[in-house]
Amino acid sequence: MIALRRRITSMRPVYLDNNATTRVDPEVVQAMLPFFTDQFGNPSSSHDFGASAGAAVRKTRLQVQTLIGAEFDDEITFTSGGTESDNASILSALEVMPERIEIVTSAVEHSAVLTLCAHLEKTRGIKVHRIPVDRHGRLDLDSYKAAVTSRVAIVSIMSANNETGTIFPVVELAELAKEVGALFHTDAVQAVGKLAIDLKSAAIDMLSLSGHKLHGPKGVGALYVKRGVRFSPLIKGGRQEGNRRAGTENTPGIVGLGVAADLALKFMDDANTRVKALRDRLEKELLQRIPHTFVAGDLLKRLPNTANIAFEHIEGEGILHFLNREGIACSSGPACASGSLEPSHVLVAMNIPNSAAHGAIRFSFSRNNGEEDVDRVLEVMPGIVKKLRDLSPSSPARSEDFNRFQVWATTQPRPPFPVKENAMRSCFAESCAIDVTDILARLKSLSAAEEFFAVLGISYDPKVLNVSRLHIMKRMGQYLAEEDFAGLPDGVIAARARATLERAYEDFATSSPLTHRVFKVLEEHDPDKPATRDHTFVPFDSILRRFGTE
Repeated sequence: MIALRRRITSMRPVYLDNNATTRVDPEVVQAMLPFFTDQFGNPSSSHDFGASAGAAVRKTRLQVQTLIGAEFDDEITFTSGGTESDNASILSALEVMPERIEIVTSAVEHSAVLTLCAHLEKTRGIKVHRIPVDRHGRLDLDSYKAAVTSRVAIVSIMSANNETGTIFPVVELAELAKEVGALFHTDAVQAVGKLAIDLKSAAIDMLSLSGHKLHGPKGVGALYVKRGVRFSPLIKGGRQEGNRRAGTENTPGIVGLGVAADLALKFMDDANTRVKALRDRLEKELLQRIPHTFVAGDLLKRLPNTANIAFEHIEGEGILHFLNREGIACSSGPACASGSLEPSHVLVAMNIPNSAAHGAIRFSFSRNNGEEDVDRVLEVMPGIVKKLRDLSPSSPARSEDFNRFQVWATTQPRPPFPVKENAMRSCFAESCAIDVTDILARLKSLSAAEEFFAVLGISYDPKVLNVSRLHIMKRMGQYLAEEDFAGLPDGVIAARARATLERAYEDFATSSPLTHRVFKVLEEHDPDKPATRDHTFVPFDSILRRFGTE
C-alpha cells in the first residue's frame, strides 16, 4: 500500500468519480470558516451570535430556492443529505395518508429509496411497485401508468440515474400521480446543479438534494416540500426548520451549501457544455480503441457528465485496481454499494448480460476536469483491458487454456458438492493466480470461494466458519497471487499452490484478531488437537483432515 501511494503521488491524479462526491469549491470553504470560529452561534438563539447564524441560514434557504426554482423559501428544509431527505419524504407520505398502503418507485433507484421500500414491505406490509426499465435504462411508462392508482401514497422516481445518467421525465410522471391523488417525490441528488429545474409550475411535491454532489460539503442537504403538502417530520424534537426537522442546524454546512448552490447556477451552462464534450470524446475514443465495449444508458437523454462504459469479459474491480495504480479514480457502481462484488442492480435491471455488467465502469466528470484527464485515461485504458482479458477465463482468447485446465481438474479429488462449469472457469483464473484483483473480483460469495478451493481438493464445513470463511479465503488468494504459475505443468501448479497455502496458514498465526478468531473455531472443531487458551494453531495437514478430502 505504501508503494501504491508513492506511485499515485508521483503523478497528477485524475478524479472522475464526481457522481460519488465532488471536491469542495475553495469559495465554499472560505464561506464556511467564520461559522466555525467567530460566528458560532445557534441559529435559534435570540442574541447577536444566534441572529448572525440565523441570518446565514435564511440566506442559504433563498439560494437553494433559486437553484431549484421553488416558489417560496419556506419550502426548503435543511437535512443531513439525500438519504435522509428520501426517507423523510416516503415515511411522511405513509403517515399522512395511512389509508394508502402502496408505493411506486423504479427498479433502478438509489439504495436510499430501494432499501427503505424493502424494509417497509417486510415490516409493515406495504406493497411496492418497482417499475422496470428497458435496455437503455428508460422507464416502462405502461407499467408506470398501470401501477399508479388511488391506493398509492407516494411515487418516488429519481430525476437522473446516478450510474448511467439516464434522465427520467419526472414532470410528466408527477402529473400522472397527481391525477390519482398520490404524492410525488423525486431524488434529484444527481440532477441538481447539472439540469435546470423549475418547481414553480411542476406537480412535484417533494425533492431531495445533497451538498456534496455540487461541490459543497458532505453531511448537508435539503428537502423541498411544496407549500400545502401535509408533512410529518422524520426527526422529532425541537421546532427547527419550520417544525419539519428537529435538531440544531448545521450552520457551517448550510452556509457551504448556499455558496455551492450559487456557484452551480453560475457555472451550469458552461460546465455542461464543457464536460459533455469531454465525456463524448472519452466514449468515442475508448470504443474505437477497445473492442467488445459499449456505453450503457440512454444516449439521447442523460446527464452531460456521466459515462457508463461496459468492458466485456473482465471484472470492473480489476479495472479499478489498475486505474487506481495509475492515479485515476472512477467507480464500478454507486459509492453506497462499494465493497460489493455483485453486478450493479441498475445494469441488471437493464438486462445487460453479466459478462458486460461485471466490467462496467462509471466515469463522471465535473467542472474541474479537463482534456488532460481524458488523455490520461485513453493512454492507460487499452493496456489495462488487454491485460485483464488475457487473464480472464471468460475471454474468448482463454477458452483453450480453460479446456486444458478442466481436463486436469477432473483428475483431482472431488469435493462433496458439485462444481459448475462457470465456477470452474473462475477457479481456473484463481488457481493460476497471476493477479490479485482477478481473485478478489471473482470471490463474489462463499459458494464461489468454496468452489475455488474445491479444485485444490480442499472443502470446508459450512457450519464452522460461516461468513468468516470468505475473509480467510481471500487472504489465501492474495498469497497465491504472489506466485507465477505461468507455463508450469499442471501437477506443479497444484503442488506449488498447496505449498503457498501452507505458508499462508503459518503466517496467519501472527495475523489479525479476526484471523485468530476464525482459526480458533477451526481448533475447536479439530478432533486431534483441542482448543487452548493461548490460541495455539493446529497444523495445516490437520485442517485438511478435518475439512478436506484427503
